[in-house]
Amino acid sequence: MHDSREIRAMGQANGVDIFGGNSLGVADAWSHVRIGGALGGDHPEEALRKGSIAIFSNSGNFTTTIATYLRMAGWGTTTSISCGKDVYIHFAAPEFAFALSNDARSKAAVLYVEPGGYYELDATFTKPVVACVVGRWKSKLTRSVGHAGAMAGGADDALSKERWFMDKFGVDDIFTPERPVCSAKGALVTNIAHIPAALTAVMRKNACPPDFEAEGNLSLKPWFGSSLGLKLPPELDLPVVEATSPYNEQVAALNQQIGAVPPRQSLKDASGASQMDAKTQVTSLYGVSMLDAAQFSLEANVSLALLHEPGGENDRRLINVAIGGGLNLHGHPALAAAQAAREAGNAPNSVLAAAASILGPRCQGQARQAASALIDAFAAAGVTDALDESFDISQINIDQLDLFVSVDPDARAEAMLAGLKARGARSVFVRYLQSLPGHPSADAVLAAITATLAWGPLMRKRISRLTADG
Repeated sequence: MHDSREIRAMGQANGVDIFGGNSLGVADAWSHVRIGGALGGDHPEEALRKGSIAIFSNSGNFTTTIATYLRMAGWGTTTSISCGKDVYIHFAAPEFAFALSNDARSKAAVLYVEPGGYYELDATFTKPVVACVVGRWKSKLTRSVGHAGAMAGGADDALSKERWFMDKFGVDDIFTPERPVCSAKGALVTNIAHIPAALTAVMRKNACPPDFEAEGNLSLKPWFGSSLGLKLPPELDLPVVEATSPYNEQVAALNQQIGAVPPRQSLKDASGASQMDAKTQVTSLYGVSMLDAAQFSLEANVSLALLHEPGGENDRRLINVAIGGGLNLHGHPALAAAQAAREAGNAPNSVLAAAASILGPRCQGQARQAASALIDAFAAAGVTDALDESFDISQINIDQLDLFVSVDPDARAEAMLAGLKARGARSVFVRYLQSLPGHPSADAVLAAITATLAWGPLMRKRISRLTADG
């Protein structure tokens, strides 16, 4: 405090204005100059458009945000000042009010005010002002939070500062879009999003139009949206709009992405698969308690483990056929390995491990390639529902037909297809497979079942493409 006072005194003695110390600096949209900070962000010419409104803010980041909001409503800026929120502010509201009065470029000002300090009470404004006072919640605290000067309690809290500005403006309430209370002197808001509308209303009372045509509004414009199949009320089910450039290109590329892409992170305590509740000591898998999973069918638990969700009745029919198609191991090396391990006196888990080691990834190599080709082709065709009976499968064109059909009949494939038909299982992938010339292979049927099961979780980004292909 002592040093701040000394610095201020020396500046005043030599006719020098000092900003800060806790400040992001000053920006002038007319001169294209920024001093002491990063106001305006990486592209200041977008946020700091030349206009007639000065900005004075206790918050550095909100200085740029306010300028952007004003630009969308047709208002540009002159000088934007981030004064900071130290206990002792060198260039405070009274100094800003004096500079505003003597700046021919500035027709009005916007103030962003936080609790703490009596600077605003002493400021005398001669031009219209919109004051945004925030931090009512801090009055309930017993210690300082946030910026150094944003103290809790006292006669300089948010409610007190709201009253100061209402008295200055001659109004009796806060400006909101539903109740636009303002005067020619100014308006008080407590929501930063209400600043542009309040400024426009105040300037209208001063017969002053915006600096340029409005460039948009502050209504919510989601670039992404998903109701997850829920029927939402209109106020929650917002329409998705195209993002502005260059983000629209990135969103388009993201929409082409099939499946989830998990973030790179340390694996310690980061597994999203199994967790144990510390209180109940009950384990869950992908959010499903094992107490609940114990009541599921085998097929539902297979779906939960592989696809992160139990699935529906159609999924269980598909899984039932896929498992049943691989039960007969007569003459398979895995059965011989298991028998040899058993005769050698190994424990049951070692016997199962011996059989599993024979069933390596290459055993399903062709099925994996076929599933990957199906997913690519149907995603390019814009399929959203793997059970869509009305989808025109003639749109699908896959060159590698040898992945799916052969000249000779495959008894296991025929049995699997008959099993799917008998159970009433639906699949656009199986329907495509049956439309091909030739005899489907068992690997192709397995690939079609895999693609059907994985399609929903892929589209909802519950699983990654790597999981689906595997």
